[in-house]
Formats: sequence, structure tokens, C-alpha cells
Amino acid sequence: MSARAPGDPPSADGPVSVVSQGLAFAETDAGKRALSRAAAKAKAAEDLAGEVLAERYRLIKQIGRGGMGAVYLAEHTLIGKEVAVKVLGYEHSQRPQDIERFLLEARAASKIRHEHIVDITDFGYTDDGLAFLVMEYLEGEDLAVTAKREGRFDWRRTLAIAEQLCGALGAAHRGGIIHRDMKLENCFRIQRAGNEDFIKVLDFGIAKILDDAQANTEEAMTQSALVGTPEYVAPELVRGLKADPRADIYAVGVVMYKLITGEVPLRGESYMATLTKHLLEKPLPPRRRVPSVEIPEAVDDLVMRALEKEPEKR
Repeated sequence: MSARAPGDPPSADGPVSVVSQGLAFAETDAGKRALSRAAAKAKAAEDLAGEVLAERYRLIKQIGRGGMGAVYLAEHTLIGKEVAVKVLGYEHSQRPQDIERFLLEARAASKIRHEHIVDITDFGYTDDGLAFLVMEYLEGEDLAVTAKREGRFDWRRTLAIAEQLCGALGAAHRGGIIHRDMKLENCFRIQRAGNEDFIKVLDFGIAKILDDAQANTEEAMTQSALVGTPEYVAPELVRGLKADPRADIYAVGVVMYKLITGEVPLRGESYMATLTKHLLEKPLPPRRRVPSVEIPEAVDDLVMRALEKEPEKR
């Protein structure tokens, strides 16, 4: 390999040429788009506290982060109201199916007005193309956190919570919406009107809207795959049947069982093993699962009826 003599033009693959080519590409439309995407991706990974979205939502602090994105406490700049803003991560904001799920959550929750369902008020995009939705700000914790800390719930407390869940889901079902992902993590516990167990149902992101006019993307998303958390999935969904309100009843049965006994009714060593148990195995009634705990027979029967394998028996 010969050395370059003074005055010779730069090598086509030398460092100076590479930098020159990079600068030239950055000035093209494709280069500008690539830089914009890279900047948005980097920004999405950061804490966006201090940013103002849609000229009216000032992000105060990050209060949660998950696989899909982050949640912020925010303030409406014009009226001073505190809200929660969920910002979808960069990668998810580029995927049509994730945007559709985000939109579905907003549409489903806003279609139902009920005191036990989180209120979603707005949807939009940041200047960097990240999708976000705005919901009421709740101070509290989900039931999974409470149950992990406090252990088994008294049956009276469990029934009071189940009554709220049934009220919320009943309103959703009357509006033609099936939640399809009822679980402790989606039951948010706050204090309101003297009730320390006031429940708000969250996350309608995989809900099914029973509307013949629904978009093809929604139809594909709701029927193309089994969705939901395996410990809470109704047997008919494992068999590939369409979801109806009775699938949510089954999930509420799992919630009640978990709160009363401290365990989910059925769990296998793998995802598929758990689903198979829902199909083939009858769980032990709560009174037999925890014989040392006071559980009235009527409560035992109620929980087991919600967990019937055949939807028409629930």
C-alpha cells in the first residue's frame, strides 16, 4: 500500500472523503429525514420533563416507564389542571399496529363515561412524531402492588372491589366494548369519597369494539391473535372463539380468586401450559385452596361460577 504524496487528491475511501460524503448526505432530503428520526429516537429515550406538548401540556415529571413508553404528570398550561400524559416510545410510534392500539385505548375509554373507568381526554403527536394521550391524573397504586404488600384480602373487601369492576365493565359492555385484559395491574386503587379502595379500570389498549363499522385494522388486531394475560384468559378465547362480555366476567373471577386466596386459580410452567389448564383443569374452590380463611359458601359459589369453562354458565 503506497503512501499518498503531498498534493494528491483525498482517497475515495479515506476519512476526509467519508466525512465529506456524510455532510453532503445530511443536506439531502433523505439525510434530513434520517437525522430527524435519529433525533426523535434519542429524545424519546430521554426524560421529557419540561417539554410542552401541543402548546398546552407541560410535562412536570416522569411518574412511570414501561416497554411501550413513559407516563408523565403534566399540567394544562391554560387552565392549570393536572393530568397524566402517556407518551409512546419512538419505535412504537413508527409501528402502525402500536399506533392503532394507542388510538383504540383512547377511543374505547372516551366512549364510556363511568366513575370507575379512567377518563381519557386527548390524543396527539409531539413535534418529533411521538404519539401521546392525555388522561385524568390518579394518585394511588394498582391492586397488584397492594396485594403484594398486604397479602390476601378479606372476602367483604374483595366483593366491594368486584362490584366496582362489574359496574365499570357493565358500562363498557353496554357501549359495545370488551376490555379483554382485566387483571390486578389494570385495577388502579385510589382514595375517593372516603373509600380507600375506589377502583379505576385502566388500559383499554386491546379492547374489542363490537361495531360492524370498525376499521379493518381494528378487526385484524382483535382477531389475529390471542391477546391478554394468560392467567386471566377465558377458555373460549384459548379455543379461538371471539371475545364477548363473558370473557371479562371470567377475568373478574380470576381477580376475585387472587385477592381472596393470594394465588391465581390456574398457572402452568409456561405460557402454553397455563392456557391448557384454562381449557382442561377445574381450579380448586377458594374455600379448599385456603381452608384456614373464612369464606362463605355463597362467595365460593360466586367465584367458581365466574370461572366456569362454558361462557353460558357464568
